[in-house]
Amino acid sequence: MKLLHQDGIISGFWATEIDPLVPEIVDCGDTQHRYRSRVAPHLHRHWELHYQVAGKTNHHSVGGRKFILKPGSIYCVGPDINHWHEHISRQPVHALFVGFDLAAVAARHPEWDVFRHFAPIFSLHSVHQLERSMSRVLEEATVVLKHQSSGLRLALDMLVLDVMRTFSDPVGARSSVAKHPAVLRAIHLLETRFREPWSLNEIADHVEMSRAHFATLFQQNTGIPLHKFLIRARISHAEQLLRNSEQSCQSIAKECGFTTIQHFSRAFKLQTGITPIRFRQQHRV
Repeated sequence: MKLLHQDGIISGFWATEIDPLVPEIVDCGDTQHRYRSRVAPHLHRHWELHYQVAGKTNHHSVGGRKFILKPGSIYCVGPDINHWHEHISRQPVHALFVGFDLAAVAARHPEWDVFRHFAPIFSLHSVHQLERSMSRVLEEATVVLKHQSSGLRLALDMLVLDVMRTFSDPVGARSSVAKHPAVLRAIHLLETRFREPWSLNEIADHVEMSRAHFATLFQQNTGIPLHKFLIRARISHAEQLLRNSEQSCQSIAKECGFTTIQHFSRAFKLQTGITPIRFRQQHRV
């Protein structure tokens, strides 16, 4: 794997030459950009998916098309399309991206009719569920695990499938025999918007249930109280950043929704058994 540098990046990584056994993954990254930094006009021979975690970005493409991305937005651009980006929010812009060969996925799954769903350029908004799919590709690409090539290929296929599903299968319509629909909605919020300071009252209002009833229902379905579930979601993301980025522990604490580094360190050690610094030393990419 080769790590590249890009002007305007505050922290994170941009990786190429990821796995010679999975040539359809061209590059990927998890980056934070400075205010008003720009990515100059460019094009590439592969497809690229860009997911906006935080901040606001203007994406421009040839022909005058403009897409404004906010947290929870995804932007897709196909091969040989000239495009450029401008990061316009005053806070750092945090983004995930994956460059890949869509034709390889289409060949593996002809029944999906992939190219009917993937227009040469498009954007989707309020698709927070896709952050998990993007993060899984990045994790499989950058963390040495057993059967890494198979895991990476499967993660890419699931990402493409999840993007296709957003066109026809709203998250709110999905259900599970194992969990109450209100709990599923809450889990989705906590796993994709874990940076926000959710309270039990706010989540109960969101799923339109009383506080007491929802608290009991959530613990029955998940086995833990809501506040512990939120901490687990934050720690899970922190583990990924500790593995794959150069961000300081203080920056990671803020990125994951902790108000202080002390709270982050205590919560991290309670869940993992080691400090964030020790975890980074053990899992350095």
